[in-house]
Amino acid sequence: MFNALFDKLIPRESADDLWQRLGEPKRYNLIAGHYTTHLLYKKFICRRADAFFEESLN
Repeated sequence: MFNALFDKLIPRESADDLWQRLGEPKRYNLIAGHYTTHLLYKKFICRRADAFFEESLN
């Protein structure tokens, strides 16, 4: 799960609630806002997502 630390659209409490309901999966807190996260962390997010799906398929 990826969280933008300075996200003004998704309240921290909502992100925490979702994280708990998903069973507290690995969480990456990114130093960015909601809109800038994909600009600053695009490759990081893609690599982590690819690794997650590779693990899920095996």
